[in-house]
Amino acid sequence: MLLNDLVLKRSSVAGVITGKLSDFSGLLVAPVLVMSIARPKSRAGALVCVASVVAPFVAIKVSSTAASLLVWGASLFGLKWRIWSDWTDLAALVVLPLAWRIGRRARAGRPPNRVGLAIHRAGALLGALACVATSENFLRIETTAYLVNFTYRDVHVLVFRAKEPLDCAAVAADPRAALRSEHFAFEECWTSGRGSSVPLAHDWREISGDADAAARPTRAPRGARACDAVVIRVEGLPDTAVFWNEIGKCEIDARSVDKRDAHAVHLEQLGDALLIEGTPLLDVWPVDFALPEEKGACRGAL
Repeated sequence: MLLNDLVLKRSSVAGVITGKLSDFSGLLVAPVLVMSIARPKSRAGALVCVASVVAPFVAIKVSSTAASLLVWGASLFGLKWRIWSDWTDLAALVVLPLAWRIGRRARAGRPPNRVGLAIHRAGALLGALACVATSENFLRIETTAYLVNFTYRDVHVLVFRAKEPLDCAAVAADPRAALRSEHFAFEECWTSGRGSSVPLAHDWREISGDADAAARPTRAPRGARACDAVVIRVEGLPDTAVFWNEIGKCEIDARSVDKRDAHAVHLEQLGDALLIEGTPLLDVWPVDFALPEEKGACRGAL
């Protein structure tokens, strides 16, 4: 787990694969860790130890509400977690038989002597540290669309926005043909860390702040747009347009991200390649026109 979190997630192979490795390794280590600490005397007790890990894992992977509750609970102990709800992570449950077998062997062993007990406690502490994942921000915002960085590395996200409100009906009929370079102007640059969100709406706003709220520049209120378009520029990704039309606002809890949210486009990494896919609400495509190079300071993502 430590190798995956501290090395692989920061390397060129980071992306979907390392994200899944975290789940597989977590479900292998955590049940054994709980059994090692609790040292249950019976099979039923061992099953309770495994269930204490599996039940919350399943809950947070299928429910963003459960994920938010767990993040809130962790925050009471000073832990800043970011959890992504994604039901495909349930594939990691296949490692449970192996975890059970390892834990059973540990239970069947002789009680440790003083040296063995010290090694046991050190291993338990290391396992606990490996199971704790942290993130940096706690923030809630309102927006119609946003980008989430799932690449496990920092990226600079340049946002070019439609200069004027669009003719929604005309653009929606064929956005790829209707939108050209002359419609866009550079708006701002964000430095997006892994798991952070970049709001894309013209009138996004903070609902509740985090510890860094006072340090961020105040943003002047902006008028809502029935439809809007932006072009996203990230090094290693072709300039990519995002268009949406007549969709409602959503509230983002920056502590947890639901990968099923159709208001979000995901920046993901597969090897050295970056990719963004559309959703039922957001039309996404690589543009065939050139926008000017822009340089300057980037603000931190949310």
